[in-house]
Amino acid sequence: MRYSDWMTAGRMVLMSSAVMGAALVSDVVRAEASFRGATEIKGITISPVSVLPTAPKPAKKRESCTFRIEPKTTAGQLVAAKGWAVTGEVKIGSYTAVSFVGQCEEGGSGTEVMTRGNIGIFSDKLLAIAYAKQADDPLIGTVRQLDGGGARLYDGDRLGAPVADLKLTDAGEFILTSLAAFDSVCGGSDKIPNVFNLPIDKARKLITNAGWKPVQAKLETDRDYENNLHKAGLTEVDGCSGTGMNYCRFEYEGASGKLSITTTGDPEVEKGDFPKVLRYEVKCGAK
Repeated sequence: MRYSDWMTAGRMVLMSSAVMGAALVSDVVRAEASFRGATEIKGITISPVSVLPTAPKPAKKRESCTFRIEPKTTAGQLVAAKGWAVTGEVKIGSYTAVSFVGQCEEGGSGTEVMTRGNIGIFSDKLLAIAYAKQADDPLIGTVRQLDGGGARLYDGDRLGAPVADLKLTDAGEFILTSLAAFDSVCGGSDKIPNVFNLPIDKARKLITNAGWKPVQAKLETDRDYENNLHKAGLTEVDGCSGTGMNYCRFEYEGASGKLSITTTGDPEVEKGDFPKVLRYEVKCGAK
């Protein structure tokens, strides 16, 4: 399979988040003290608030946001009604977490820059907002659902890397924590180790130790880069973009389905340097 056949989920985006800054101080009303939140992530604050500020002007800065979604939850619709571009919606217990941004700009190489990113936490109303302490710190980009509950926060840096997990404790407190050592997938029937930002040769060892088996791919290219990965023993490489960020995909299979690992970068494989893991995707039940 060629790279162009499977990279169909949309363009990679460049997300640079910025705190709502003065808006959080002057434009919002503090929520009731019953909300409990904490963060272990340096540079991010969670503030109890009950009124969402209106998105910054001009609105046209959000019209072309590639990561913008049509909100399906009441919370997401409330955010959109304030002019923000909603980028993610997840359920955490009986609550909803919504990521949203205030500006999008082209980032080059098929990417996009999204600034003023935040996360709103809602019950039947807004309870709190998570934001970066420094306006230019790209810590918050979007949120995605984790299997079994909770959400993963992806940063606003160039590749939108995962940086934290948002969890609700048994005591009813929201906590932003470091990434879990393992992710539960496919209803808990399998697990994936935390291999983000690891060179693919090191990530491969952890993945196979967790029970995933490499799927040998048939290369359909004469490009040296893929051939060098193949020669280095990474026979599961299924193709690389060859341009821009040089995304490559590696395929594995387990008891619960198929696992695809995406890497980025083009270090000199022949010298023992390997591209690093950017993200993964699991197709449960696939054979």
